[in-house]
Amino acid sequence: MAGLILGATAEAAAQDAHYWTTQYGNRSRLLAGAVIGSVDDVSSVFYNPGALALLEKAELLLGGNVFEYTNVGYEGLVVGDVDLTSNRFKSLPAMIAGEFPFKFLGKNRLAYSYLVRADFDFRIRERGVLSGEDIGRPGLEDVAGDVRMDQDLTDSWGGLTWARMLGPWGFGVSQFIAVRTQRTEFQTLAQARSFEDEELIALQNRDFRYTAWRILWKLGVNRIIDRWQFGVNVTSPSLSLGGSGDVGYDSTFIVEQEDPGVSSGIVTTSQKDLPARYKTPLSIGGGGAYSFGEGRRVHFAAEWFAEVQEYDVIDSEPFVSPESGDTLSFDISQQLDGVFNAGVGIEYTFSDLLGGYGGFRTDFSARPTEVEGSDFTSTVSRWDLYHVSLGSTFTVERSDFTIGAVFSFGQSEPFDPLTLLPGLRPPDDRMATASFTRFTVILGFGLDL
Repeated sequence: MAGLILGATAEAAAQDAHYWTTQYGNRSRLLAGAVIGSVDDVSSVFYNPGALALLEKAELLLGGNVFEYTNVGYEGLVVGDVDLTSNRFKSLPAMIAGEFPFKFLGKNRLAYSYLVRADFDFRIRERGVLSGEDIGRPGLEDVAGDVRMDQDLTDSWGGLTWARMLGPWGFGVSQFIAVRTQRTEFQTLAQARSFEDEELIALQNRDFRYTAWRILWKLGVNRIIDRWQFGVNVTSPSLSLGGSGDVGYDSTFIVEQEDPGVSSGIVTTSQKDLPARYKTPLSIGGGGAYSFGEGRRVHFAAEWFAEVQEYDVIDSEPFVSPESGDTLSFDISQQLDGVFNAGVGIEYTFSDLLGGYGGFRTDFSARPTEVEGSDFTSTVSRWDLYHVSLGSTFTVERSDFTIGAVFSFGQSEPFDPLTLLPGLRPPDDRMATASFTRFTVILGFGLDL
């Protein structure tokens, strides 16, 4: 029997609390992004702008998540053995970058870039009918439930990068303008009938959406000494350039009885064109590579991200419940813990035309275990992720081609499902878990200019 959804779960999964999920560049992605100190193509505009000054010649980079399959699953949110899953197969470019080959720049290097920092959509629906005994309410004869969760999230960056050699050091700065859009909708419906022919209907809708603009800078330095290449980057906290958002909330509870008394309640609000903003933290990264010979290197990198104190992504206006007279609010908040990620990559060149790559990196969630304040948070993905990459590159005349794959996986710690209705929760007080798997095929193309 399909189970009734008993976990409302604001956990409408997204990769909004991870910083190392998406990597860029043909070789860099196959090296698990462990190239903060050793990037050797125009993806340096993101990893380390100082490394752009060390490139021998300009190039055009087209990097892609050409084929990407994602599975998100929940266990323990329903009565019975039914699990919730969302499967998505999509194709999208992750980065387009290139260097302006202008001679008048002299020793200065100037590049442009467009990259997608986050792109995730998630949709699940589950419905079922069961008896009151299944949920610890023997007075109910039939209980029907229906839950829907729907979320779309994109975060896109566009920028310019300036770089120059200062003595033996490569020095560079990237300035990015970023726009983040998010839409989250959650709906639950429960209908029940008791053995005394009492009827109950409960409906809850929650939704929000926003678009927020911001600006940030990334500074990098890079140097090569004998067999070593190393570098450091610093990414500034973002500054808001404005934005707007909408929120909606509806909650209806109706009980019809044979007795004269009728207990019901309706709470609703819909607010549009509210101020919206989105913050990203200060981060500091470093790394390097050691060469064991021509075309054979081991790469390593680590990056620390500062915490972000709780703030309102969308600041809604308080509203009054017509039933209770209480003043309520539906602010959408964000709060992020500090995170430290690390990765390692191995590069082996078989010939002038063929190279092999592999790597591993961590990708920990910055979502706090316990979110304080508002019950409605835009930061929802709670699982820690791990990424394993493998692939090769080959050269044909002035063009570089890349083919490879990345396998990503992770699972959350057990958490308490959010109650759908007071008193209607699993009688065994079960805990829920969330899992994430993704398989990405990379097809890349680079052109020396």
